Amino acid sequence: EAARALRPENTAVLNNLGGALRANKDFGGAIAVCRKLTELDPKVAEWHRNLGSALSAHGQIDEACGAYRKAIELDPQSADTHYRLGNTLFKKGDTDSAIAEFRRAIDLDSKDAWAHAELGLALFRKSDLSGAIAALQKAIDLDPKVPGAHFNLGLALRRKGDVNGAVAALRGAIALDPKDAGAYNDLGLALSSKGDVEGALAAFRRTVELEPQIAMGHYNLGLTLSDKGEMKAAITSLRKAIGLDPKMAQAYDPLGSALL
Repeated sequence: EAARALRPENTAVLNNLGGALRANKDFGGAIAVCRKLTELDPKVAEWHRNLGSALSAHGQIDEACGAYRKAIELDPQSADTHYRLGNTLFKKGDTDSAIAEFRRAIDLDSKDAWAHAELGLALFRKSDLSGAIAALQKAIDLDPKVPGAHFNLGLALRRKGDVNGAVAALRGAIALDPKDAGAYNDLGLALSSKGDVEGALAAFRRTVELEPQIAMGHYNLGLTLSDKGEMKAAITSLRKAIGLDPKMAQAYDPLGSALL
């Protein structure tokens, strides 16, 4: 019986092996196992979906899309497969097609917070701010801990001019991940735009503490220090930004002004 279970034709064993290989990031091995499964039983949508996941993780985007589409052909009602295809298309840069797949996934499973979150990000990339905000807020309503939703909602709200909403969303992102330097940086920008200089300074200082090699954090800190009249500290931050990114043209003028 044990010998029979180890035969390549035993799809359950092969499927478990493929999952273990993916978990261990042996994507080449996982792809080989998943291909074997699709050869042994080409009418099982799960095998094609798993192949798509392994191919996508391995960077074989076009092949992954093909595998997901085959899975959808076999099981068109799988919200998860539409979601995964949407993610892969988004990686490929085909945002319009990704949006269509995320919408289809939501049609099939309206409580999928991840699909709403990814739809929101895709709509944000298309500058559909109202659509992005609605989708991201729905994702958070469904699952307040869905990764990236608070941060992306903050970006969309700030771009739309809702600074108070942006501040609240970015604080939500930081509550979920206190080491998110990007969220602190955008929180600083939002606070600065509403005239909260002290709050902005605290956010930018935390940004450069968390990510000292990010030039933009030092640049934003330098600008805010300059606005506050702390020229010596502003010069230090702006010089740090230029040292990290000598091509940051926008940092030279405020540095020059601070040196006068």
